[in-house]
Amino acid sequence: ADLRQRGYAVWNLEYRRIGHPGGGYPGTFQDISAGLDHLRALAPEYRLDLDRVLVSGHSAGGHLALWAAARDRLPAGSPLRTNSPLPLRGVVSLAGIADLDAYRRTGPDACGGPSTIDGLVGLPQPGGRDVFADTSPPVMLPLGDRQVVISGALDPIVPARFGQAYAAAAAARGDPARSLVLDGAGHFELIDPTSAVWPQVVDAFAGLLN
Repeated sequence: ADLRQRGYAVWNLEYRRIGHPGGGYPGTFQDISAGLDHLRALAPEYRLDLDRVLVSGHSAGGHLALWAAARDRLPAGSPLRTNSPLPLRGVVSLAGIADLDAYRRTGPDACGGPSTIDGLVGLPQPGGRDVFADTSPPVMLPLGDRQVVISGALDPIVPARFGQAYAAAAAARGDPARSLVLDGAGHFELIDPTSAVWPQVVDAFAGLLN
């Protein structure tokens, strides 16, 4: 609502989650794709400028926002690959779990630990598919889109080191990506329009759309 009041057209995507029928791989990812590409059908009615589409998400949604920017990099044969994914102007990931493999191995147990990642992408099996090949953004770098990865310095759920490491890896591969760590913020202040750090989040949106 805060972004809408600032003049942005906001499209909030719902998707099948872990535990929902069809959630996890591939359904969660296919829902994000379908929602984004449906903007083409909505554009005439709402006078949307599809040359200035920015994606953002928080926590699990922060991972999916980065993944959305990688859709044109998905490997051939992936059930997540689609024809002509909607081009994006940029990504703002808010406390996003950018690197699924790293978070599975070294992340805190606040959101269920490794079993949560396994529930999303599936269990690695000897000789089976690489569960991160078409689901984890670092594997698909460079994404080719501008990215701002925002973390709270006090976040116990997705510690800032994950966002910093991802942004550094993306920049090393040539992506226009940067990490922004907000002092005094935990996990949820990043999506609270009444928080002291919200103006910096809004600035990140504006910077990518201008």
